[in-house]
Amino acid sequence: MTQRLDRRVSILTVTIATFVTVLVISISLSLGFRAAMDETYELKVIQIRVLGSNLTAALAFKDEAAASDVLATLEISKDIVPRFFGPIRSNFN
Repeated sequence: MTQRLDRRVSILTVTIATFVTVLVISISLSLGFRAAMDETYELKVIQIRVLGSNLTAALAFKDEAAASDVLATLEISKDIVPRFFGPIRSNFN
């Protein structure tokens, strides 16, 4: 009877240790993924702000070539989807 009890305790101990290990690994991976997503988001915000500043400067100085370059950059970037509310018209003339 003692051997059966020892075996049950051993199985229970291994089961609990396995569960705790899987739980710790899952939490660690989740936190790592979350940190990577936060960093990616911050980098995208910085990229959008830079592009916005460049486009604002091009529009302020009526530099059509620079504005076209910024818009072309937006077309190349797969992560940023530009939204236009109508046809793009040149108001530089």
